[in-house]
Amino acid sequence: MWHSRFLKLSQWIKTHKLLAIGILVVILLVGSYFVVKLVKSKQVSNVYTLAKVTKGPFINTITDTGQVELSDQLDLKAKASGDITNIYVAEGDTVKSGATIAKIACTQAYYNLQSAQLNLAKWQQTNPLSQTQLQNALKSSQDNQAQLATDLHDAYQSAYDAVGNVTVGTPAIISSLNDVFYSANGFLSDQRIYSQDETTRDYVRTAGRDFDSARAQYTAMFQNYRLLNRNSDYASLKQLLDSAYSSTQNLVSALKEAKNATDHIAYDQSDLLASQAAVTTQNNLNTWINQASAYLQTLDASRSSIDNIQMNIDNANRTIIEKTQALENDTSPLDLQSLQLALAQAQTNYNDCFVRAPFDGVIAKIDAKIAHPVNSGDVVATLVTKNKTVTLDVNEIDATKISVNQTASVTFDAIDGLTLPGKVSKVDNLGSVSSGVVSYGVTVTLEQDDERVKPGMSANVTITVENKAETLLIPNAALKSGSTGSYYVEVAADANIDVKGNVMTTTVKPKRQMVQTGSSNDTVTEIKSGLKEGDLVVIKTVNANSTTKTTIPNYLGNNSRTSSSLRNNFGSLGAGLGAAPMGGGISR
Repeated sequence: MWHSRFLKLSQWIKTHKLLAIGILVVILLVGSYFVVKLVKSKQVSNVYTLAKVTKGPFINTITDTGQVELSDQLDLKAKASGDITNIYVAEGDTVKSGATIAKIACTQAYYNLQSAQLNLAKWQQTNPLSQTQLQNALKSSQDNQAQLATDLHDAYQSAYDAVGNVTVGTPAIISSLNDVFYSANGFLSDQRIYSQDETTRDYVRTAGRDFDSARAQYTAMFQNYRLLNRNSDYASLKQLLDSAYSSTQNLVSALKEAKNATDHIAYDQSDLLASQAAVTTQNNLNTWINQASAYLQTLDASRSSIDNIQMNIDNANRTIIEKTQALENDTSPLDLQSLQLALAQAQTNYNDCFVRAPFDGVIAKIDAKIAHPVNSGDVVATLVTKNKTVTLDVNEIDATKISVNQTASVTFDAIDGLTLPGKVSKVDNLGSVSSGVVSYGVTVTLEQDDERVKPGMSANVTITVENKAETLLIPNAALKSGSTGSYYVEVAADANIDVKGNVMTTTVKPKRQMVQTGSSNDTVTEIKSGLKEGDLVVIKTVNANSTTKTTIPNYLGNNSRTSSSLRNNFGSLGAGLGAAPMGGGISR
């Protein structure tokens, strides 16, 4: 049954070839359309790999290579001629600065030193009142002068404070005394004394005139006080002090005159003896007199202190002049200086008989032998320091980041596992040019020693040029540059995060965030603003479309055809179908 149908279908296809091909093309085109649509419907979103913004230490280092050298090596040479009498060290010995290495026989130098010491001692015995005493006396006077200048400054400060105290308490006394004379109920007012006898009125008028004068003088002094301060010149402060003393003295005198007038009225006028006003006025006047007198005493003490110190300064100045002139007229210093110079020269010549170490180090070699002669300039021994350095040639960009005292770590190609701490001890200011490349010499001093480290060894030096304790950091892969020189990152939301091991990803599109950057190294960049600790930033984006390949099945033979080719074929096929009736129609 199926066989017969297949034979009929085959026969029909052979009879209607063009129609069969057209039907097949239509089926392929419709099928391809649905296949492409299905593939597109299954496309996935981009995948973003994330990293957290962290807070931690930021370290920036520069690594370079160099060679180990000794920080110092010196040939110790004889400064005198003679036989070597003693050698106090052996090769390999560690010595301190100033240690004696060898001694040269210098008998004459020793005798010359003894003679110079005796000559100076004899001169000092015959000149007991020498220039030394004059110099000491002058120094003492100068020291005394300096101390007196300090005392004078302090005295003026105290005087200014004393005047200030007067300006605080005196206004109340003046105001109260003014009420006694001029208020309607004042005990010495015109209303109270107009009926008194002439003698009584004379007492009151005299006291009133003294008070008016004292008040005017105080007012003028106070105005001057307001124009000055404790750092004003001494002349102005002295004038202020004298003015305050004079006005206070006059105020005390006026108070006493007022007290005399009050006593006269109270004692000579029996009808007023029991008056409470008289008793009150007398008590008040006594209080005010005591207060003003205390101010006057303090001001007088300040004046005396300043005068005494100034007198002592004048005496010190005269003494300094006298001692200076005595020193200038004294000819003995020339003899003394001559003897002292002779002694110093003899001491130097004798010291040259000893070869000493100028710094701490190790005796690398001894050239001299005991009982053998040496001449001045001959090498006696070679001294090297125990400190070792590594010299580097650093490019000009890195050199700008390196400075003295930066820490470093040093490893050695020839010694596995050894790392020694170091510190930058020198950065050359003048660079050198080789093949158009500018470099600068950098010296790193090893802070620990190891006997295995030898001069000339290759060393790898890592210098810490920047070290920040706590700062926001992101991976360099997260940082992107904008069009205007700015920087931004892509920040992901906290939701829909997929965590697999140490890898965090999301398919949610992130948001762009502008940031302000700081320092950076090979792995991370410092963020100054724009992010906070814990934010998630994109460090890698996987574009799903770029990794998905869609291929349209080729149903038209072995040759691959584009969609344009299909359209061309289909167009040709359509034309063929359309032309069929012109060929006599379709056979059935």
